[in-house]
Amino acid sequence: MLRAPCGDEMAIRELPVSAAESGAAKTDWRERRRVALRASILRSAEDLIRDTGGTDFTMRNLADNADVALATPYGLFGSKAAVFYALLEDCVSEIDKQVDRSVLPDPIEQMLAVSRISADLYGSDAVLYRPLLRFLMGSHEPEHHLALFGRAMKLWDSAIVRGVRSGSLQPQVRAEVLERQLLANFTGVLQFWIQGELDGPGFRNHVLLGTMLILIPYAAEPLRPGLLQRLIRLEKTLPKELLKPVPAKRRRKKTRRSQVASTD
Repeated sequence: MLRAPCGDEMAIRELPVSAAESGAAKTDWRERRRVALRASILRSAEDLIRDTGGTDFTMRNLADNADVALATPYGLFGSKAAVFYALLEDCVSEIDKQVDRSVLPDPIEQMLAVSRISADLYGSDAVLYRPLLRFLMGSHEPEHHLALFGRAMKLWDSAIVRGVRSGSLQPQVRAEVLERQLLANFTGVLQFWIQGELDGPGFRNHVLLGTMLILIPYAAEPLRPGLLQRLIRLEKTLPKELLKPVPAKRRRKKTRRSQVASTD
């Protein structure tokens, strides 16, 4: 038999919701909605990159694919370039998570692991990351560009600091200089992979080779012979020559209508 609510229960049910509580609930709902829309638009951008093999689609294409109004991606991101940078930021976040899950006691091994994890993540999805990184390399968005590269450099930071403290690296090593060189090596090899001149394993091994070449002069004297031996072994795994570049897709001549659409 159903029990009739007692007086205290009735009083609780009848308590008015304060304006503050109502406002907080609305704010929470709006934030969840914003996060869901952002994720949906980024997924749609990924789908379009995979389907078209490039990043030449318009914001209108993106909005249509995400089934939202054209104003929505503009409101959340501001521009198509910002959408691509958001995808790349998410990629760096994923690399950061994987690095955190595989912390090694040896700082030099950890620096090599950062290079390997980064190369393997990009290499695991060339259909998405080749066009996206090709956009990045040709982009002229200083604000986004510097922020992204700044985050990428910091992937090696904690291992470098540990290396100096533990004596694995020489005491005069400056973290900001070493991590900049490690990123320069990575982005240099990345260019070959983007153009299809290296496959996934070739990309990884070239990145690791460059990482070792940079680290050997910075490493403590007793560690150098071992690193040099590893370097020699790694050299034997490299391809004898680069692959032929992947030919760019022939673009159709734009009509006036498509030229207008590309400005959306």
